[in-house]
This record gives sequence, structure tokens and C-alpha cells, in this order.
Amino acid sequence: MNIIDELNKYIENSKEFVLATVVEAVGSTPARAGFKMIISKDDFVGTVGGGALEYKTVDQAREQLKERKSILKEYDLAEIGMTCGGYVKVFFEYMPGGKNLYIFGAGHVGQAVSPIANQLGFKVTVVDNRPEVATKENHPNAYKVICSEFKEYIENTVFPDNSYAIIVTNKHKFDGTVLNALCKIPEKFIYIGMIGSLHKIGLVMEDLKNNGVTDEQIEKIYTPIGLDIGGDSPAEIAVGIMAEIIAIENKKPAPHMKNRWAKPKD
Repeated sequence: MNIIDELNKYIENSKEFVLATVVEAVGSTPARAGFKMIISKDDFVGTVGGGALEYKTVDQAREQLKERKSILKEYDLAEIGMTCGGYVKVFFEYMPGGKNLYIFGAGHVGQAVSPIANQLGFKVTVVDNRPEVATKENHPNAYKVICSEFKEYIENTVFPDNSYAIIVTNKHKFDGTVLNALCKIPEKFIYIGMIGSLHKIGLVMEDLKNNGVTDEQIEKIYTPIGLDIGGDSPAEIAVGIMAEIIAIENKKPAPHMKNRWAKPKD
């Protein structure tokens, strides 16, 4: 196995992982400086020498995935139950994977969001069921432009971990379709935001509840979408949306529209 080839696969698939590298090994340890492991939340490849050290490495890497931070750790092999003795230093490098943004709705707002998101380093996929707007000409900065029914696309797509979703379709029934489908895979998304008036939001949320979506899941939806910075042109709305995503990405407090408006009543 070539660890570099495996590393490239994880990167190409935008998969979040930790790269664990032995940076120092002293004593009769089976580890050697340069040994590497790639650890994601559900699999791992490579080796740091085997035995208890490998178990400790996987466990620590999974902790770093939760914290989204890198760390240097030193292990006394005798203390972790390895008779070979010596000590090993392992650097755990957190790799966030690609930043994937899915825009459901290829109209004016989606067209305004796409270039800003691209400049911010997001891999943008635009989805719409209207062939006249779901075109590369309308979204030249997008990684992919997909013309498909929304539910069909979501049900047949394996979304990368830590994805972002923006819902700006042209009909509230389509917004509801997208939200219902995304709420079935909430673990895949850091952010789900939906544009709309309070009246539309109320209709969509009522439909979500009727379809078994929990109040806890609904609370995580950012709607009305964006930060409360004023302006109602597509460009201004797009700035507010991407500013909200940046604030969430960096865990910073911000004037979210969802916090400024009264929530729809049951």
C-alpha cells in the first residue's frame, strides 16, 4: 500500500481525517520516524508500528476529529503495555477535507452566491429542476451544475461530511422537499439554510413536523437565511448568506436572521 496514494484518495473525496505521523521513536519500539496512519471517523489505513500504540493512535485521532485540532503526543510504550519499551512522539494533523457547498436553486440568489462561495474556497454544486437555469453559463464558477428533481438528487448522492446546504428554490414546496430529504441525513451537514418569508417558513416547518422531523432538527435550520445586515437584492442576500456561513465555520457570534425574527407559531 502506498500511503500517499491513499492520502490523495481521501483528499479527492473531500473526506475529513487525521494524518498521524511518527516524528520521533527511541528505544526498541517497532515504530519508526515517518510511519503514517490516516484515520477518519469510520476507517483507517497505514501503520505507526502496531500493538497498543496503534490503538492509542486511532483513539487520539478520533478525539482530534471531534475537536478539529492538531496535536503532538508522546507515548511511553511501557506505560501503555508494550514490552518493547522506549517512547514515541506522534503528530496528529487534523485535515478538514474539502469545503463542499450545495446550492438548491439555480435562480438569481443562487447565481449571486455561487461566485462568492467559490472565491471563499468552497466547492460549489448547484442543483435545480429547471433546465433553463441549471446551466454552466449561469454558474460558471460552480464545480458542478446538476439538472435534476431535488429529492431524486439528494437520495442518490453520497454527501461528504461537514457539507453546507443553501436552499433558494423558486417554490416553497421544493424548499420543503429539500429540507425533508436533508433532515434524513443531518450528520452530513454543518449548515442548512433556507430563504423565505415568515409565512413561507411557517408552511414549510409545519410540513416538516407532519413528516416526523423533530423540533431539535428544526432548530438547527437557519431560516430566514443569512445575517441581519440589511439589503434585499440578490447580491446583498448572497453576502449575508456567505457571511453567516463564515461565522458558523469560525464559531463566531453573529446577528443571524433566525434569531432576530419571531419564530413561526404552531
